[in-house]
Amino acid sequence: IPHMTVIQPADDLETHQVIQYLARTNAPCYLRICRQPVPRIHDDEYQFQFGKGAIVREGRDLSIFATGGTVHTAIAAARRLLDEGISTRVVNLSTLKPIDTQLIYRCADETSAILSVEDHSVIGGMGSAIADVLAQRPGNRALSYRIHGVPDVFGESGEPADLYRKYLLDEEGISRVARELVTRDCQ
Repeated sequence: IPHMTVIQPADDLETHQVIQYLARTNAPCYLRICRQPVPRIHDDEYQFQFGKGAIVREGRDLSIFATGGTVHTAIAAARRLLDEGISTRVVNLSTLKPIDTQLIYRCADETSAILSVEDHSVIGGMGSAIADVLAQRPGNRALSYRIHGVPDVFGESGEPADLYRKYLLDEEGISRVARELVTRDCQ
């Protein structure tokens, strides 16, 4: 929808700040929040910036862009991957529209692979938006990219943890998908 903002905060602190921001704006917005409790990933100094992503973990081999409930599982997966020698940056991309083009370019320039992770359809979500940005990237050096989320299926009910496990959106699943992406990139 033209002029529609889309935001999906990652924790309670960011959700509170996003709602305060939205109360001060006079524009249409779709606020996407998950239903399961998630751990706090930001410290008390964090300040939501509309239209900007936030690097929540540094890394040099792979950048994982995550949103909402997948941010904390992406952080856990990054810890697991580090034990395997894969240095993984994690980006909380809470503002999905407008998307942070400059941060996507930066991550594409500084790491050799990007993985988008979201609890949303792989069609028309954050992953597609990042792909659109990467296609327009100046210099456009070779980069491995994968969109990871819910396949194009009918919605399904269940416990969030069970659904995350089924669609490989939990720590183990994200680690596996990321490992395959980086391994493929190295061959």
